[in-house]
Amino acid sequence: MTYMIIERYYRYKIKKLYQRMEIVGRQLPEGVTYVDSWVDEGMSTCYTIMESETYEQLKEWMNHWKEFCEFEVIPVISNEQAKEKALNPQLQ
Repeated sequence: MTYMIIERYYRYKIKKLYQRMEIVGRQLPEGVTYVDSWVDEGMSTCYTIMESETYEQLKEWMNHWKEFCEFEVIPVISNEQAKEKALNPQLQ
């Protein structure tokens, strides 16, 4: 499953978050894949795309970083999957 994760940083912990990432990396559990991410220019929100075999594995990753931000997790599908779903009544 693919997820868009909106990470709202705790402003007073942004520097520590990036310092920790430099030391330990993303701390991805087995079954979780980082795709890409973007941070707003104000350094308050990160938009990350992740793939995970299970939501529990994704939660394990979030637990490593929960002291630095709040997470909003949105399951997403590709445009091609959306088109197929929209045009195929059996998939609705």
